[in-house]
Amino acid sequence: MIGLTFDDASNPKKIAAYLATFPERPTVRLICDEPGSGFDWRGMLDAVKIISQQANIMMMVCDSYYIKKISLTEMAARTKRVVDLFGPFIRTVEIGNEIGGDWLGPLSEVHAKVEVCRKMVPSHLNTAITWYYDGNDNGLALMKALGSHTWKADWHLVSWYPNWGVDTAPDWGSLFRVLQTLGGSLVGFGEFGEEPKKYLASQRIAMIRAQYALGYPGNFYWNARDALRRNQTRVLAALRGDA
Repeated sequence: MIGLTFDDASNPKKIAAYLATFPERPTVRLICDEPGSGFDWRGMLDAVKIISQQANIMMMVCDSYYIKKISLTEMAARTKRVVDLFGPFIRTVEIGNEIGGDWLGPLSEVHAKVEVCRKMVPSHLNTAITWYYDGNDNGLALMKALGSHTWKADWHLVSWYPNWGVDTAPDWGSLFRVLQTLGGSLVGFGEFGEEPKKYLASQRIAMIRAQYALGYPGNFYWNARDALRRNQTRVLAALRGDA
């Protein structure tokens, strides 16, 4: 499975046209934006209808940056809206984003929010948790989060930004074996990118190829929308998996 993240779906026809060039149907990760920001739910629905013609869609209920700021009741309301509005057109709901990040708040509160999401997702849709691997602590915060509660999801994915930490070559095999013990149907990467650096096209290509060479499903490159906007054709080809 090749996954791409589009943090802005305001040009869905261009996105769909690009996705139509993939040799196999990709999975696209879309994001419900900040609570209270005036996020255009109906506009996103229009985009979802178009993009779903060319890709399977994973819809993120709430980005990790905002999880601490919203209440359990608000999280439940967002999940209901995601399921009711987008449910007929998507395959997967991301119920937790970058779990293990120290900015999300107390783990007990984070777990409660993830659980309220999970219980509201109908059985015909997959659920996904994306875990945050911090290269500055060799994944210790992630392991602490894993051991703090029982986490249930169909997919357990990892968010990985190598430029944020000193550990640039984690033991992914060991980590994914741990994630497999959680009982889901798939493990892989749920997000990667060059932040906080700004890469040239050639650097992006090298990063994408190195990431894909790890051999795990998903990946969901964070900067796909920017590459498409800039018409970085060689980057877009690398995202397809072209040699």
